[in-house]
Amino acid sequence: MLSWCNRFNICAFLDNHHYQLPGHNYECLVGCGVAASVTANAGTALQELQIFLDGQNDWCFGHFGYDLKNETEQQESSHSDKIGFADLYFFVPEYIFQLGEKEISIGSLKNDHAEVFQQIKAESIVFSSRKNEVQIKERISTTFNLSVSIFFVAIVMN
Repeated sequence: MLSWCNRFNICAFLDNHHYQLPGHNYECLVGCGVAASVTANAGTALQELQIFLDGQNDWCFGHFGYDLKNETEQQESSHSDKIGFADLYFFVPEYIFQLGEKEISIGSLKNDHAEVFQQIKAESIVFSSRKNEVQIKERISTTFNLSVSIFFVAIVMN
């Protein structure tokens, strides 16, 4: 299923890891493809989200960024944003998958549930033993990292 969803640029996978809570309905939820979306940065992001949600009558997946605290608290951050994600992004998926212990439900805005199920069953999974090289670059000096590490260890040990 996740391999099938890989054809979309936007996908959200939520897994409860078999954690049992009252009202628990699904083991996993997946939303992929974008039928509608909202993107906003701190300032009026929560208002924009509310307007977006008021106009939807469907599933919405998304994320809140750390800097949204600036809308509800009188705080500002001066940390650099190296990732570049918006402070808020929500989308209505084209496809929704609801996985239970022994069943899967497929929701589709295109009403092609059976076709999607057949495509997922026919999907071949390719395993790769290739390992990607990861390049790590320091943002602060090694001397500072060392002193921070020692300070951290001292806190943990006390």
